[in-house]
Amino acid sequence: MLARPKIVSASGARNYFENDTYFINNEFEQGLFYGGLKNDLGLGDFNLKDFDALLNGRHPSSGEQLIKLSKKDLDETGDRKRAACDLTFAADKSISILYEVSNNQVKAQIREAFAKSIDEALDFAE
Repeated sequence: MLARPKIVSASGARNYFENDTYFINNEFEQGLFYGGLKNDLGLGDFNLKDFDALLNGRHPSSGEQLIKLSKKDLDETGDRKRAACDLTFAADKSISILYEVSNNQVKAQIREAFAKSIDEALDFAE
């Protein structure tokens, strides 16, 4: 299930990842860069430095501006207003319950199937 996407500012997205370490320290899922431009931009493991550059429309290695931003794209503090779209995927409650009562082998299968479903959804969206 995909929760309603939320469009966030550059600083909002950065603060979310910086202050909520769920995506950096989670036991099962780490934050990751995904999509067709991942290799073109030389992105490896998720890190806040590259994420911040991308939020501001810059190449993570060279610092080159990748997109042209106008004044209407920025708020009064110079922060990019619409820098990211937060997509939150969640399994149906019945899957969550099954996961909780399952052994480790079944839990691994559920995580694998869920990850595959997210990959397919992101590929479709891209």
